[in-house]
Amino acid sequence: MEKVLLLGAGALAADLIDLFGAAAFVGAYVDPAFQRATHVDGVTIQSDWASAVSAASHYVLASSSIEHRARASAQAERAGLHPASPMVSPTSRLARTAKLAPGGVVGHFCAVGPATSVGMHGLLMHGVVLGHDAVLGDNVVVCAGAAIAGYVKIGSGSFIGTLAVLAPNIELGRDCVVGAGAACLRSAPHRSLLVGNPARRLPVGGAPDAG
Repeated sequence: MEKVLLLGAGALAADLIDLFGAAAFVGAYVDPAFQRATHVDGVTIQSDWASAVSAASHYVLASSSIEHRARASAQAERAGLHPASPMVSPTSRLARTAKLAPGGVVGHFCAVGPATSVGMHGLLMHGVVLGHDAVLGDNVVVCAGAAIAGYVKIGSGSFIGTLAVLAPNIELGRDCVVGAGAACLRSAPHRSLLVGNPARRLPVGGAPDAG
């Protein structure tokens, strides 16, 4: 049986505990500099990494920050922990041919279509719609209410904001950020920031571009 450690003790950790119950986790680890309490919704917060790891065999990321998720997963892997089996809310619907990699989390009222693929540590927050044949890379965060159409490809390390819409057949490169409410109608390269309706592309350090 997996002994799952939450990596993070903030709002997302509380959300995961509400989704799956306190009994699903052996603890929640947070860096000592950020510890503000001893418990979160019935789960003990630990700030000693050695003690936290000794109690766990697997982990799940409890932060929506792409950078923090990458650092935390690397630290956990070095310590010998493994990504937990996918955790899916009972109110969500996954097609039989959908694939969710280890470390994945699916919140309430999501619809995940046929032949979809979500990579390691994928996070689909409440109310996400993921269309058929969509492919998400590793460590992709999709915020509440976003709608991703069929045949969309999203590169690893990307962040899709609340209520964003991605049109069919588009492809986003690695480390992209889609702003809340953005309507993405065209593909975009790595490290693009996409904002507005229709979305404009703002490459890192660059000027606005139609996208």
